[in-house]
Amino acid sequence: MWAQKRANPKGVDLMRNAPQRAESHVPFLAGGQTLSPLLPWYCGRPGAPMEVESAAMLQVVREQLACRPFSLALDCHSGYGFDDSIWFPYAKTRRLMAHLPEMFALKTMLEQSHPHHDYSFEPQSNQYLLHGDLWDHAYDHAPASHVFLPMTLELGSWLWIRKNPRQLFSRNGIFNPVKAHRIKRVLRRHSDLLDFLTRAAFAAPALATAGRAPRPIAATGHRALAAQAVAMTWVLLRGLTREARHWGELPQRLVEVTGVDQALTLDLPGNGEFCAQTSPRSVRAMVGVCARAIPGPKASSHPTACSPCRWAVWWPQPGPSTTRTKWPGWC
Repeated sequence: MWAQKRANPKGVDLMRNAPQRAESHVPFLAGGQTLSPLLPWYCGRPGAPMEVESAAMLQVVREQLACRPFSLALDCHSGYGFDDSIWFPYAKTRRLMAHLPEMFALKTMLEQSHPHHDYSFEPQSNQYLLHGDLWDHAYDHAPASHVFLPMTLELGSWLWIRKNPRQLFSRNGIFNPVKAHRIKRVLRRHSDLLDFLTRAAFAAPALATAGRAPRPIAATGHRALAAQAVAMTWVLLRGLTREARHWGELPQRLVEVTGVDQALTLDLPGNGEFCAQTSPRSVRAMVGVCARAIPGPKASSHPTACSPCRWAVWWPQPGPSTTRTKWPGWC
């Protein structure tokens, strides 16, 4: 990065450094080349071991992701096309990956959760083939009994060039936004995707049967999720500055449709019926207020409201006779 190059100090493009070769024609240079490290997209010397950086990344994938029954990986790239794309294996062949049903189910969930997203969700081979793709290599070496779904978020940098043609004369500008407000815009626009994938990974273990690997996402649907919702208490938080009455008839309809025990709507201090009270200054304080407001034994949560990680850390842990409290994804 200090040298402002896409290759390591040896001139090797780390994302094209795996040993496998594409099964068909690849774009000249951009598909990976073994001619010279002085040219871009150099794959490394044929037959040589992978670079230290590539091997380290694959080791992390092997020890932290692929060894688990279900895992997702998102690699963020910049530099191709006018539109943002989510690519998945394969890049070496036009054959379909073994876990295409699970990937399709994930795509369907994304479209149902964010129907107006602008991502093109497809195999990388739909665009071009590639020598030595690291994610192809990682996917092929994951245990067959596990579900490992690697993805690449390819940012459509050509749109930035069209808005600011002077970027063509900058080494960074060809692949990245240059102006500060566009950098901030790019960082903001993908937060929903990161949040969605976090929730998808968090929810996957709940779909597994006891003592068995998780069932493929494609084998579970809204009926399965609705069945798990029975005997749960759903807590609805209408944002940090809106009151419970904005939910309207949704809580009643939620109980009727899903069969959950109850759907509680809470007002935080400073809003709704507690508008005269002082608002909490931290998420931790909000968690405490909600925990005290929910009647009966406290429960473990599937936190997605406000700051998910902090809700998960600070929400009371389940005891021997607790019920489950669901924090819905649309809070």
